[in-house]
Amino acid sequence: MITPIEKLIDDSIHKSLIKEQSKEIIKFTLRFREGIIGKVKASNEHAYIINLPLETIINQAFKTNFKMVIVPFPNSIEHCFLIDKNDIHRINILDATADQFNNDIDIMFPEVFLGEMPKIYQDWIIQSAK
Repeated sequence: MITPIEKLIDDSIHKSLIKEQSKEIIKFTLRFREGIIGKVKASNEHAYIINLPLETIINQAFKTNFKMVIVPFPNSIEHCFLIDKNDIHRINILDATADQFNNDIDIMFPEVFLGEMPKIYQDWIIQSAK
């Protein structure tokens, strides 16, 4: 039987490994993106060009379960990014072109965003569905 201390240690090690893998995924995705579009600000067209091959490559390289989704955003655009299908408790995304929205909103996204889906994305999806 696992003691509470052993569980805490196991959870801590697991979180540390996930955090390290997340850093590696971000670095890999940034290099992949730069190999395709260079060191420029992303556009919506870049989202398709980057994410189509990235979905397969990232899943093979990191043994992840990302799936590309295309969702409506305001101004009649469709944006695509990757959703982590392994975490059922929250919606984690990998957006290799998150910086394309930096002129449109007060939030400054990095070129590559990995984490829980930002509220602004959720709001845009809801707004576009109306």
